Amino acid sequence: MGTFKKILPPKDLTFEEQIIQKYYILKENYSEKFTLKQEVFEKAITAYYTALNKGDVRKSGILTIIDYSLPSTDDRFYIIDVENNEVLYQGLVAHGKSGYKYMKEHSNVENSFKTPIGFFITGEEYSGKHGRSLRMDGLEPNNNNSRKRYIVLHEGVNPLLDIKNYVSKEYIDKYGYLGRSQGCFAIEPKDRDFIIDTIKEGTAFFVYFDDPTYLANSEYLNEKGETDKLNTFVENIR
Repeated sequence: MGTFKKILPPKDLTFEEQIIQKYYILKENYSEKFTLKQEVFEKAITAYYTALNKGDVRKSGILTIIDYSLPSTDDRFYIIDVENNEVLYQGLVAHGKSGYKYMKEHSNVENSFKTPIGFFITGEEYSGKHGRSLRMDGLEPNNNNSRKRYIVLHEGVNPLLDIKNYVSKEYIDKYGYLGRSQGCFAIEPKDRDFIIDTIKEGTAFFVYFDDPTYLANSEYLNEKGETDKLNTFVENIR
């Protein structure tokens, strides 16, 4: 990872223009191939500032983004340092029991074993059957059962598989896609400790999926009449 630039968009730009410029600063600062799509970043950062404005975020400055419109063979898990315009992490993440290479459906229903989408706040860490793990609190109607469903972030390991690390390049090389979780956000085992240490206990966590109904109706993406309010809020925290 190269040296990053602590650059802030000019204050005379609109809120939307600031977001676009922030994306290109992030992309320039990241020394490797940056796979995060601009439109996904725009939605995620809008959700982040909306959540800050609502008082939902307990630990500001860090934004995790998952893009489940990408195949599981691609890096689609990102940790962004919003304040310093730095990509802290980019890597693999599995989805639940819906589709293999691509996630086909999301769910907020118990025992569906499908992954929920939308805006979350990270919770506390704990040690469970997958080792060190992180609880998640969904803040939207399509993910508010996440804690009850035990939807958490954990390492992608299943000792019963022939390749036990099912979130790995090795698994992709053999099967052409990652293994699947039971709805949880399963990450690369080698990166577990860094990810949990960085995002635990109150940071913003946004999960994107190409669902037109969700994208059109999420209050974190579509606060009616809130653009000027958010723009003022962003100016105040710069």
